Amino acid sequence: MTAQVELAAVSFVSRSFKQVSTSAQFRTLFEGIGWSPDLVRKIFDGVVSSLSVDYCCSTLLAAWRIKTSESLALNEDALAMVDDFYSCCKGYVIRQLVKVRDSSDWRYLPKPIQDELQESSAFSFVEIGTADKKRVPRPLLPRNSANGKGKNPGPINREQKKN
Repeated sequence: MTAQVELAAVSFVSRSFKQVSTSAQFRTLFEGIGWSPDLVRKIFDGVVSSLSVDYCCSTLLAAWRIKTSESLALNEDALAMVDDFYSCCKGYVIRQLVKVRDSSDWRYLPKPIQDELQESSAFSFVEIGTADKKRVPRPLLPRNSANGKGKNPGPINREQKKN
């Protein structure tokens, strides 16, 4: 019975992490007698496994607030757990960044965190209106039949083509 109650509590906290993480009761899990590494690990694992594009930014922001909280005195183990949790949330956002940027949750992240995520992503993002309007030449594609070596022979001269 106790295991079922704990599972239900962890599930609830995982689903409502954004709201629960700001409560004083949640913060007691990290402090003094209330420090419960097994329970915190289960909660963090539950949150990470249930991340979705729709609310991963608010979860990342909640993890960042815990990580950077000056009012929360984290011991070394708790700090390591929070760092790992933040890294997992950040990794999820980075992997899903193309979708996340279009979600309504994206706007809740502070601009410096948005910039950090975009810099960490494998994709490059250009804000509309900031690109230089000069024409950029398109890359030349390799022409395997042109020289038989698969290397790009360069642009085709129209006069050479007629011959």
